[in-house]
Amino acid sequence: MVPTILTVARSQVSQSSEAYRMIKEQIITLALSPGSLLDEAQLSEQLGIGRTPIREALIRLSLENLIIILPRRGTIVADLNASDLHKLYEIRYSKGTGDRGQGTG
Repeated sequence: MVPTILTVARSQVSQSSEAYRMIKEQIITLALSPGSLLDEAQLSEQLGIGRTPIREALIRLSLENLIIILPRRGTIVADLNASDLHKLYEIRYSKGTGDRGQGTG
């Protein structure tokens, strides 16, 4: 069976979503330290995902202010303050317990 444009596009979207999820998890757990330089080729190799989905994931993460894309210089993990970490862990905890969208305060 020859892949169609639609099946290739769907595959790329799912790879992009998977890359986004995995990179975000590494940022939240501080496996990727704030201020550290991100290398697309290294992330691609580490995650086993092509560079285009990695690039798309990085763009999504920059929209959430989790990374900073510096044109012609690279991409770095944004500094996270205590409030940012609290929000991220709160979201992570609520997803893990099935208590979506309900805050404690």
